[in-house]
Amino acid sequence: MTCFSEAEFDCLLAQANSSSASPGAEHLAACPSCAARYEELLREQAHWNEDLFGDSLPASFTDEVMAAIAASDAAPSPETKTTFRPGRIGIGRTRASRRKLLISSVLLLLAVCMAASFAIPAVADRLRSLFEQGGAADSGLLRAQELGLIQHPDIRVTDQGYTVRIDEAAADASRVVLALQVFGPDGRHLREHLHLTPLDLDVSRNHITLKDEQGNVIGELFDQGMTEDFYYLVCRFTSPPQTDQITVEGQLTTLGNESDRPGVDKIPEIKGNWSFRFPLDLRKADSHTTASTLDLGYVAPDGLTVRLTKLTRMVQGIRLELDTELSEEAMLHSPGDLWRQMSLSFHFEDQKGREIHSVHTRKRNTKSKLESESGVPGDRPGLMHWSFTFKEMPENKPFTFVFDGYEVAERDDASVSFAPAELRDHPIPFHFSGDDLLLTDFRVASPPDTNGDVPEGALRLTGGFRNSDRPGKWVIVDPQGREYALTARGSSSVDGTDWKNGFIRILDYELRAAGLTTVPDELRLKRTVIFRLYNDVDWSASLRLP
Repeated sequence: MTCFSEAEFDCLLAQANSSSASPGAEHLAACPSCAARYEELLREQAHWNEDLFGDSLPASFTDEVMAAIAASDAAPSPETKTTFRPGRIGIGRTRASRRKLLISSVLLLLAVCMAASFAIPAVADRLRSLFEQGGAADSGLLRAQELGLIQHPDIRVTDQGYTVRIDEAAADASRVVLALQVFGPDGRHLREHLHLTPLDLDVSRNHITLKDEQGNVIGELFDQGMTEDFYYLVCRFTSPPQTDQITVEGQLTTLGNESDRPGVDKIPEIKGNWSFRFPLDLRKADSHTTASTLDLGYVAPDGLTVRLTKLTRMVQGIRLELDTELSEEAMLHSPGDLWRQMSLSFHFEDQKGREIHSVHTRKRNTKSKLESESGVPGDRPGLMHWSFTFKEMPENKPFTFVFDGYEVAERDDASVSFAPAELRDHPIPFHFSGDDLLLTDFRVASPPDTNGDVPEGALRLTGGFRNSDRPGKWVIVDPQGREYALTARGSSSVDGTDWKNGFIRILDYELRAAGLTTVPDELRLKRTVIFRLYNDVDWSASLRLP
């Protein structure tokens, strides 16, 4: 895999606040660049949490308390006896008691309010739900708050002594956000007890779906982590939902976690029914959505046409839509459905040429606030419709879209033969299409060190890719002509300083052949599909939010 994107760093930060084992830990251990960025984000998260969630009092608090005390002093009290002595002012015991009582009551009220603020997220009051992401507060939720678009479903479901509570939600054409809490019998919030499973994996487990007015499922909510105060649940739309109202349906039947996975705390499961259902209105948010039609295009030297078609400003995000189309000559390299397997690289700059966001670029230490992306085939071969949603873009000033290149799946016929037992002493090079690999070892791996339940042939590689780190399709052919499909295992990092030309170095990289249980005298490695990089491009376009 390549170095982590900002969205993937968000997931890693979510894992940092849970007991779950991080799937990126191996890459972090092997990649100094990603490890440094991860530590930086952890420090920024701690800083923003302190700034956003500190125990600060409103600026008017002191004045209000003193005014209340002054009012108490000024109020007539016939029961109070005041004694005057030279050089001092005496206050009667009854009045002093009232004053102490008032101060105590104010302090008690303050303590209760502070405790409540920690137990219940309050987006509209003190930015409690506007947690930090990647070093900055969530600008989409801030804007929803400013426009009065925070909705209050007021969900309370209690069973077996446990309560599921949802106080706040925000929804527009870019995403739905919920703040959900689970309280135990002792009233404490339980941050590790709720686990959601994708609907297509197991319909019987916990899941929270979003449905349109016809009852069609249009998305699912999943926990993004980031905060201990509540479950931050998000669904990002790759295209605007065609409905005025979304129905949120939660099927929650199990709390706890009986997982035996390493690094995951085992929490006894509690069975019950904490399901819920409530509507979210999109009409007010839609009234704040503005769009501008674009007609900006470019034809790359290798046969790809790019057309920017639409820029939409929503309450919680900015969506850029564009089309790409391969020429007839380019399609000859990507027959069948291969042309659909494409990836675009681009970035945005401000008026001074400084980076704003980047998408799938080769430059290290890039910035990204990409929320979602989708690529949908058009009505003719070679045509793709793309949608990219970002958290924010510059307000009231132009910015520049810079096209950096693209990758597309193509047929390949690169191959090399080798003697497996001799690789350690005599590594074999694989130099094709700019990719620079070295075959260094071959062994047979047995479960559990496999992708499945059968032994696997494991071919170890070093070096890297000039093209994509997406493995494409590889096979190994044994002396009897039998082909074994290969799957890639390992990690990678980008070794580059510009936007387009980074070399992808692989780390602990192996190609695995399930069912290859012997070490024959000779094998042949073949790559049949390559994700080829095209970066001989030179195009930018000036944009402005509608």
